[in-house]
Amino acid sequence: MDFKLQGKTAAIIGVEGRLGKEVAVHFASLGCSLALVGKNQSKLDDIARDCISKGLISKQVLAVRCDLNQESDFENIFSRISGQLGPLHVLVNCEGAISYGRLSELTPSAINDAMQVNTLTTAMATKAATSYLENTRGVVINISCSCAHRTSPSLLAFGMAMSSINYFTQCTAIELAPKGIRVNAVSPSVDVFESLLDPPPAKPYQEPRKAPLNQSPPTVDDVLKTITFLASDESSFITGEIICVDNGLHIAGLPF
Repeated sequence: MDFKLQGKTAAIIGVEGRLGKEVAVHFASLGCSLALVGKNQSKLDDIARDCISKGLISKQVLAVRCDLNQESDFENIFSRISGQLGPLHVLVNCEGAISYGRLSELTPSAINDAMQVNTLTTAMATKAATSYLENTRGVVINISCSCAHRTSPSLLAFGMAMSSINYFTQCTAIELAPKGIRVNAVSPSVDVFESLLDPPPAKPYQEPRKAPLNQSPPTVDDVLKTITFLASDESSFITGEIICVDNGLHIAGLPF
């Protein structure tokens, strides 16, 4: 199978987060032109240089500052991406942040923050990109978390947001299929999210080790391989799937 992405253009939303940056640099190494979308222009410019160091030329990388909470900003940036990089083939929604807390610690702001950071951006970016992806029969890849498949009281607000991304993924996969657009989600384990935090959490989430595959926890590289497969033409028959990268932990029963 050939997972190379030469000739394609991808928009990475929330690229300033470590997972978003890893996706961008990996795609750059595969020859994919990139629109790097985030809130901090200085960080975006740094990531653009990292992508160019992987073999892209400067005109293949566009760093676009965007208010990720404003629908009008997304409409403008996709027009700009199309004008400067050409047709859009892939949208990767990486904006998100893990949060901890049980019901006893839950506040309205915790729910609002989890939904806004993780779900609202994904939904608005996808909506704005649809007309551009339709022209290329493109693909949307959302980032979820396998905790959405298991009861995880310590991740209440975060799990709610991840569950909503899964629902959004499958609803939009049905709606956009007639346009030739595929929509899938990649759901890493909590280990992967925590490995990307700097500094690491003082009290890491202790997920039960009852995964069917009794091996080391998955890594960011495992997640990148899955995202790349979904972005490539090799997965042209897949839509509406939530692919968990967690050693099968999501099917191993409830932790509590």
